[in-house]
Amino acid sequence: MLDASIGPLARGERGPARVRMRSEALALFPPGVAGAELVRLEDAGPLLDAERASIAGVGTARALEFAAGRHCAREAQRALGEDPVAVPRREDRQPVWPPGLVGSISHASGYCGAVVARTSTCLGLGFDVEEWGRMRPELWRRIATPSEGEWLRAQAGQGERWATLLFSAKEAFYKAQYPRSATFLGFQAVAFHPTATGRFEIELLREVARVGPVGARFAGRYATDAERCYTGICL
Repeated sequence: MLDASIGPLARGERGPARVRMRSEALALFPPGVAGAELVRLEDAGPLLDAERASIAGVGTARALEFAAGRHCAREAQRALGEDPVAVPRREDRQPVWPPGLVGSISHASGYCGAVVARTSTCLGLGFDVEEWGRMRPELWRRIATPSEGEWLRAQAGQGERWATLLFSAKEAFYKAQYPRSATFLGFQAVAFHPTATGRFEIELLREVARVGPVGARFAGRYATDAERCYTGICL
């Protein structure tokens, strides 16, 4: 059930790139969501003034990631049919999307992607990408509930890959819900339920204002390739 393969992302010509998201990645979301992605972060175009002000003083590597994320965010807006505008960062590190839009940005091991939708399509949008091999068993206690930990240990050689997917799915949900709730949710506040190949649900284990009561479930999708897993949720 873990296999939900996604095709490779081509490496384009050097210089600022317009790379729309692969169809398999966009299939993580309902119609009306647009996206863009890069596998070579140095191909990002320059930051806009409002974005540049958000990262004054950060290191070179973080600035490169930030520029790639904003490049993808603006290209996603373009793919949605909107005029691309700046996506600065708030003090809580959340992107400031243009009025009427929601979006999400993710980075992992030289990859960057962003998705965006109109608020008439999604109330919250979460996209997360994680590199395989990060979620070693000694970390499971931090990301999994006790019952999830037992389930991971029973996965016959696939536990670390499922743990990476569980972590990514919870991250995607957090990104989707936070702009609505302004509530920090730890990994123990939600539960991950794989439901079919390429599909999962996130269950609330505590009430979250403007999101849902205890027991509410939110459907998401995932895809995988040789290097990473990709998860998406639209509220």
